[in-house]
Amino acid sequence: SRAVYAPVEKDGLTSFERYEAGMNLALDTIPTDKSMKDVFFPQWENLMHFRVEGKTIELTEEERCHQDFVIFGARACDIQAMKVLDKVFLADPVDSYYASRREHCTLVALACDKPEDSCFCKNFGADPASPDADVTLYPVGDDYYVQTNTEKGEALVKEWNLDKAEEGPVEWLKGEIGKKYEELPFAHLNLKGFDGEHLKEKFDSPKWKKLSMACLGCGSCPFACPTCQCYDIRDYDTGNGVQRYRCWDSCMYS
Repeated sequence: SRAVYAPVEKDGLTSFERYEAGMNLALDTIPTDKSMKDVFFPQWENLMHFRVEGKTIELTEEERCHQDFVIFGARACDIQAMKVLDKVFLADPVDSYYASRREHCTLVALACDKPEDSCFCKNFGADPASPDADVTLYPVGDDYYVQTNTEKGEALVKEWNLDKAEEGPVEWLKGEIGKKYEELPFAHLNLKGFDGEHLKEKFDSPKWKKLSMACLGCGSCPFACPTCQCYDIRDYDTGNGVQRYRCWDSCMYS
C-alpha cells in the first residue's frame, strides 16, 4: 500500500505528515502551519558517503525515491507553491532527489469551498475550484465528489475503488466556489508594479526599513515559506568515512 501524507494537527500546529491510524486529520485548516514542501524537499537529507582506503575512494550515493506515495488534502495554493520549487529543482541540471519524489507522488487535492477572508490565491494564478492535481475532491456535506485529471489520478481512483462524479454537479460546485472567492476582501488586489520589471524599485522601498527593524534574523520565515528553496551542503566525518548531506538554509541569517 502507498504511504499517504496529509494535514494533521499535533500540539496545536498543522503540517503534512505521513498519516497513521489515530492521527488527527486537519483537512479544513487553511493554510497549514507547515507546508508540504519537505515531503519533496526534506529539511535535511543524506546525499552520499565517501570512504577512503589508501588512494582508493569509494563513493556510495543514497537511493532515490522508488516507492509511490500520495499527498492527500493539498489546496490550490499549496500546489501553486510547489510549482515554484519545480522551476528550480526540475530545471537543467535536474535535481534527481527532488525529481524522483515528484515522479512517484500522486496529488489528491481538495477544492476550497470555505475560504478565509485573508485568501488571495486567484491573484497569483491558483484556482481554488480546480487545483492542478491528479485527483480533485469536492466537499458535499460529509462526502466528496471525485474528479480525476490525469492518468495517475485514474490509477489511484481505481486502486482505491472510488466512484467518479458526474461532470454536471462538479461544474455547478466550481461555479459556487468561484462566487465565494469573488466576494473576498482581497479578490482583486492591485498588483501593478509586481511584474518583474520594477523589482529594484520595490526592493528599495523605504517601507521595508521600518518593517525589518523587528527582524531577529532567526530564519523562521523561510522555514515556514512553501517556496523558499535555499539549502547548504555539508560534510562530516563519520569515523569510517565522510557523509555528505544537505539541509535547509536561509538568506535571513546574520
